[in-house]
Amino acid sequence: MARQAGFTLVEMLISSAISLILIAGVLTITLGVMGNSAKNLKRTHLVQELRSSMSLMVRDIRRAGFNGGGVAAFLANGNNPFTQVPYMLNVPGTNSIGSCILYAYDERRGNPPTANGSLDMGPGIDERHGFRLKNGKLEMFSGNNGASYGCNSSGWQRITSSQVKITQLIFDASNEQCFNVSVVPNQLLASCNVVLPPGQLKAKLLIVKISLQGTLASDPNVVRSLHDTVKIRNVQVTG
Repeated sequence: MARQAGFTLVEMLISSAISLILIAGVLTITLGVMGNSAKNLKRTHLVQELRSSMSLMVRDIRRAGFNGGGVAAFLANGNNPFTQVPYMLNVPGTNSIGSCILYAYDERRGNPPTANGSLDMGPGIDERHGFRLKNGKLEMFSGNNGASYGCNSSGWQRITSSQVKITQLIFDASNEQCFNVSVVPNQLLASCNVVLPPGQLKAKLLIVKISLQGTLASDPNVVRSLHDTVKIRNVQVTG
């Protein structure tokens, strides 16, 4: 009788063991790739939300002090309500550094859009603005029908999602430059506290540095930071 070829029991056990090892290796690699992909998605989501929030703050803060009447309104009235206390750009805190910023600007409304040159704060139209950090949330001032306005007032609305926790928000408005714009060329003053002779105008150029840091609410190990600088286009002019 011819001998039949085949695998012995030992050979089958060895091949099974090798197969299991290979399968385990493939599963380990696959799970690792999936884990890295999930982390990358989390990082991407966090970065996108922080960038969106930073972009919103930069665009809006840059408008601080805008008056639809422009220079003509200043020369006629002697002041710009959007750059005067208490609505001029302000960062409450030591040396103008803090986690809240307040400012105002003339909004263009209607069709065609126009700005009326006066500070409106009634129902539906509130030209006071601001951003603040509160309890891990980035909030924007959206108006409160003319009620008291400040970093601790009503009228603030969350703009970051519940999936993101803001761990740091710093506004630094300590960098300012003042010029005597009544002389040609304009003279850079040694300090914004310099008092000019009667009839001369002083312009203040404000620069705001913003630092924003956040983490995922579900994974505090995923942390990202962004930094940007805003040069306020509408200078504060005083006589």
